[in-house]
Amino acid sequence: MRLIMVLGLSFLLSMAQGCALWGAGFGLTAKKNDFPVTFSEGIFGHNNELIGRDDYEVVYHFTIKKHHQAWNFIHAAFSSEIDLSDEFEGIVRLHNGEAIVNLKIKAEETVDLKFARVLIAILTCGLIAPWSAKASIEGDVIRLITPTPTSQNDSIPPQ
Repeated sequence: MRLIMVLGLSFLLSMAQGCALWGAGFGLTAKKNDFPVTFSEGIFGHNNELIGRDDYEVVYHFTIKKHHQAWNFIHAAFSSEIDLSDEFEGIVRLHNGEAIVNLKIKAEETVDLKFARVLIAILTCGLIAPWSAKASIEGDVIRLITPTPTSQNDSIPPQ
């Protein structure tokens, strides 16, 4: 009877820690930037006007690779988050840009620790498990095309 209770409790613990047993991801953020970062082709300007593809020029296309390895100890209690604000800031400043558009993120779990992860996870009923993931982040740094200023005579209304 005692063996059945131990096996049942072990099964419940391993099911509760499914993310740790089979791997989990990590979060990517960019909260500290003073410029727009968007997944779409357009951004909103200072007056909430939509700035589309015809109103800017792409000055640089970038790709950032991230690889993250961690040990999950009761995965729900610990989450990994990587802030990309500094990298975005550096890329935009280096190319005298004003925003990032067309952001794409591709993430995948790597399999370099697959056997060890499953073995350790089974031995610890899913409470402890190593995992590894990598992400590829790409996008376009843009600079707004400034409209040509109108002449003084055009700005004076007719009398």
